[in-house]
Amino acid sequence: MKIISKLFDQYEAFIVDIWGVVHDGGDVFSGTVECLQYIKRQQKPLIFLTNSPRRSAALVKLLGTKGLKSDLYYSILSSGEFFYHQAKNNLFPNFSGERPKLFCIDEFPDDYIFQGLNVEKVDSLSKADFLVVFTIPYTEGECAKYNDNLEDALKYNIPMICVNPDESVTMNGKKVIRPGFLAKIYHQKGGKVYFYGKPNSEIYRSALKLLPSVNPKKILCIGDTLSTDIQGAVSMGLDSALVIGHSGNALGCKVWCEKYPPKNLNLTLSNGLPNYYISSFSFIS
Repeated sequence: MKIISKLFDQYEAFIVDIWGVVHDGGDVFSGTVECLQYIKRQQKPLIFLTNSPRRSAALVKLLGTKGLKSDLYYSILSSGEFFYHQAKNNLFPNFSGERPKLFCIDEFPDDYIFQGLNVEKVDSLSKADFLVVFTIPYTEGECAKYNDNLEDALKYNIPMICVNPDESVTMNGKKVIRPGFLAKIYHQKGGKVYFYGKPNSEIYRSALKLLPSVNPKKILCIGDTLSTDIQGAVSMGLDSALVIGHSGNALGCKVWCEKYPPKNLNLTLSNGLPNYYISSFSFIS
């Protein structure tokens, strides 16, 4: 506990990822609640910043079902919430119309994200202004089912809005593909992609607006993915900590916090590396 708390004591606010840091689709990781309780006792605000395509209120309810009460954190900002507010203000990229037509890929449809939006969902890319990808729950091989959608979007020159830039996550120990994977393929094929989430600087600016009285130099971002959590923080000039393995199990060690990665971990990031490497977002020792 002392190792991680010493790190937290250096900062006045925290921007923390959810998936892979707090849970991986199952229960909240051991020691995470104690970690949040410690930060709360220090009266330091903590914001969850997540690439979930769901709205923030839905995530508050979801975390509540996992036993993580909303009074343990200050706020949640999701890529889905960011998409909603952009759409609410008709801030679709390079679009001058009044009611955009959206062809959506969402294997777990959630009408809540469209409530109050002046958009039209269409069933053909030939009618669409945008291809919007929310959720896909498949393995890499199973994603071939979307090939026709991508080819049609290319044919009609339809830009993609990726509401979850993550390429994959670990769900209960298994790798599952996320929309960022489709976005990468579409980009490689020559399609235009707009990312609504980390590492895009716009969602970080929205998060910082929730912490107006905190010096950005005193904010620590915590996440488990270099290409989204860490790259986004580095691009904004924010300090960051990369979660290596929950409770240290991934590297066969106990809780630790270091300024240099373990020797058996090969990390590269064009824009920079995290300031710290931690075994988990927990006080388990």
